[in-house]
Amino acid sequence: MTAEFHATKDFPRDLCNEISTLEPYNPFHTPGFADAMQALGAQPYLLYTADQGLLLKGCLGFLRSGRLNRSLEIPSVAPFTADDLFWTNLVNLCRQQRVTQLSVDSFASASAVIPSLPGEINRQSRIEYILDLGSPDLWSKMSTNHRRNIQKALKAGVVIGRSTAPQACQDHARLQDASMERRIGRGEHVTADAQIRTAAALLEHQVGELFRAILGNQVLSSILVLRAARGAYYHSAGTSREGMSLGASHLLIKTVVEILRDEGIQRFNLGGADARNPGLERFKTGFGGQGVSLEAARFYFGNRLQKGLATMVDLLRRFAQPQASVKAKPNASIQNQAQQSL
Repeated sequence: MTAEFHATKDFPRDLCNEISTLEPYNPFHTPGFADAMQALGAQPYLLYTADQGLLLKGCLGFLRSGRLNRSLEIPSVAPFTADDLFWTNLVNLCRQQRVTQLSVDSFASASAVIPSLPGEINRQSRIEYILDLGSPDLWSKMSTNHRRNIQKALKAGVVIGRSTAPQACQDHARLQDASMERRIGRGEHVTADAQIRTAAALLEHQVGELFRAILGNQVLSSILVLRAARGAYYHSAGTSREGMSLGASHLLIKTVVEILRDEGIQRFNLGGADARNPGLERFKTGFGGQGVSLEAARFYFGNRLQKGLATMVDLLRRFAQPQASVKAKPNASIQNQAQQSL
């Protein structure tokens, strides 16, 4: 077998569909996700290996150009082995395209083994939690506390709705703000406008849908769910203080899972959480999902002057904004799209 690496920015949808067919549980490999990111200003690249025209593995990358740096972000790396030719060719592509920042993430990845590459500046182990919707005892491992919160929300009269309306995106961003303010220290600031644009693009290109927990005329909790052929992913969420006290987010997740199961979805990925965010970790593990160990890594290929200037600009941007603003993980342009918040 003589595999070859390909990086195509003007790729046919059929080829992207072929990659998404290889991983039917992963919405980050779909044409709809590529279209949404392009609408947000990123240049999609299809990154894949093939042998004599037979596609082996692949994923999407997104190129962005700034004043100081060019970044290539892979939100969900395909299950390449550490010695796969993909990695050497990926570094070469970054050099050819004058990319200074490379981010390799593993949102919804089946596996992620990222080798040591030149310019590594950060590596993070992470765990995602997956619910098998075909399991006859789906909720058998749900925590007692989660069951109690669900009953509390039901007793209060909380109902679940779904929406793709623009106003729903604004509500979603507002509730993300409320959640983020409860868990400060996440890194780079992200404006509410950016969150609204992201949600709107994902909804417009039919890769995402908003589900909401509502009491009366008030939205207490909101979750943006991304969908693939057979899987769905917990993209982002937010809950008001009142919603937290009523258990609205617990009822919302349980109801969303049951809706997706009835619509033929086989796997729901609750996304990642770790010990640095214990509240979020308890929330996700409480539904009884299976943990999958993954990793993510960051690389910098620019010179010292570029790196120093980029760091200084980032620090000035942070200090110029109030501490109560929305926060997300570093390199949040795509990573924030998979940011989970209670």
